[in-house]
Amino acid sequence: MSTAEKVKNFNPAVPRPNNGHFMGLPFSESEAEVVLLSAPWGGDGPMESGPHTAPVNILENSHRLSLYDPDQPEAWKRGIYLRLPEGQVVLQGNRLVEKMAALRLFAQKGSISSKDGYVQALLEEIHKENILLRNGLRQDASALLGQKKQAGLIGGDTSTQLGLLEALAERYNEFGILHLGETMGLQQRPDIPVYSSDTWLTAALKLDSIKRLALAGVRSATPDEEAFTAGREHISVFYHHEIRRRLYRGHTFSQICSDIIRGLPDKVYLSFDIHALQPQYRPNAVPSTSGGFDFEEALYLVKRLVDAELEVIGFGLCGVAGQGNVPDGQAGAILAYRLANLMSASREL
Repeated sequence: MSTAEKVKNFNPAVPRPNNGHFMGLPFSESEAEVVLLSAPWGGDGPMESGPHTAPVNILENSHRLSLYDPDQPEAWKRGIYLRLPEGQVVLQGNRLVEKMAALRLFAQKGSISSKDGYVQALLEEIHKENILLRNGLRQDASALLGQKKQAGLIGGDTSTQLGLLEALAERYNEFGILHLGETMGLQQRPDIPVYSSDTWLTAALKLDSIKRLALAGVRSATPDEEAFTAGREHISVFYHHEIRRRLYRGHTFSQICSDIIRGLPDKVYLSFDIHALQPQYRPNAVPSTSGGFDFEEALYLVKRLVDAELEVIGFGLCGVAGQGNVPDGQAGAILAYRLANLMSASREL
């Protein structure tokens, strides 16, 4: 059956079976305009939330959800496909998660010192595993971009996005990043791997193609991060408490969104950490701290990128709790679906 025939015969208003495809859509990967890659690793947060199994959790719960999208009612016709990890990638991801857990356990007993032989060996192993996984993701993303498809990513923690960013940096001479998240990711710490959620944007900014960075909804920052961002014109920070206080003073959220996206170049990569949202949308994501954007607030901010005729060239959704956490999987699936639809819409402008 052709893609056109699948679209004609598919009824988005009726319940869909679990056909192994994202949102129960009928399209294969070759037919889909958007392909969501999986990054089943990370693990620099507590293991109980299992974000490395988030892609499976999102896929398993997506077919039960409505395809209604108020911004893009016919978007499902473009096709979205979530590619689950296979074989060696799963094994490598599990090894990395285990090694990061061992590192955290060691840290709980005292300060991590790179002079310690065990710690040094563990850090080197973590670094090697990260390089292998990141390079594999970069190659997969590059292949999709070469086929004129759009690529998104389901993490894992936020550091898993580096491979996709590298692939985009090979294709685009200039783009910006809009990061929605609780933390900055701009720490520069010698005691933890560079590819962690605390330091990943420090690594990303070393890519020549990334010209601007806007951080929205930040609720936690170190003094060093505050000092680092304060002196750099190409980085703008919009703290959660400042956004709320502007709303209390009578500013509209639309005005605040305009300020957040102002200065971003024509092409933008969207980084979305689930911790950017309020706890009810991420009940099992650890740590579950208070504060954050409302679900529709965050999506409205992304929509403003599209309304401003900026092209979303890729996105990463990270930190969603893994298998066994049904509410998180459902929220993650809806979010991934609507982000993919907005990304597709931005390309058409």
